[in-house]
Amino acid sequence: MTKKGWDDLVIGAIEKIATAPSKLKDSKESVGQAIEWVKSVRDDIQSKIAEELPSKLAQIDWDSVGEKVATHMAENFDVKVEMKLSFTPKKKNAKSAEQKPKDSKSDHDANQE
Repeated sequence: MTKKGWDDLVIGAIEKIATAPSKLKDSKESVGQAIEWVKSVRDDIQSKIAEELPSKLAQIDWDSVGEKVATHMAENFDVKVEMKLSFTPKKKNAKSAEQKPKDSKSDHDANQE
C-alpha cells in the first residue's frame, strides 16, 4: 500500500469517528455504535495489511538482508564459541553378547568371501 492508501485509511477512520455523534440518539446506542466503529476500523486496517504485507515481503531481497546482518555482526561483535564434545562407549547388553560368539566371523566378513 502506498502512503496515499494509508492516508486514505486513516482519514476514513477519522471521518467515521467525527460523524458518529450526529448519528447517535441515546447513550445506549452510542456504546454499541462505538463498538461497531472500532470493529469496522479494525477490519479496514486488517484487510489493508493482509493485502499489502505479502507483496512487501516478496520484494525483500533476503540474501542481501542476511549478508548485511552478518556483516554488521562481524564488524560490531566478537564471536566466542564454547563447545564440549565427549565420546562414551556404548554399553552392550547381555543378550547381544550371548548371541554372537567371539570366534565367529561377522556378517560383513562372510559376505566378502
